Amino acid sequence: MDRHIFLVGMPGSVKSALGRRVASKLQIPYLDTDVYLTETTGMDTAQLYQYFGEQAFRDGETRLLQNLAGAVANTGREDYRRVVVDCENY
Repeated sequence: MDRHIFLVGMPGSVKSALGRRVASKLQIPYLDTDVYLTETTGMDTAQLYQYFGEQAFRDGETRLLQNLAGAVANTGREDYRRVVVDCENY
């Protein structure tokens, strides 16, 4: 059975540290959206904010979360899509 866990919270609320620990313990893949955006754009979060503004960063983050939620929803778990997207990325 595939398991998916989305950690949603305010910046600095230890989502990344907790996510790595949970993923390791459960032996499931871990993806940090900030790291993913940095790797795919070649810019860190601060640079993305500086060059494109907060709204563009949030829009990119929303698209990523929707894609991830959509991939999970396609496995029959629509509840994840509501939690991640409806919470405005937090």
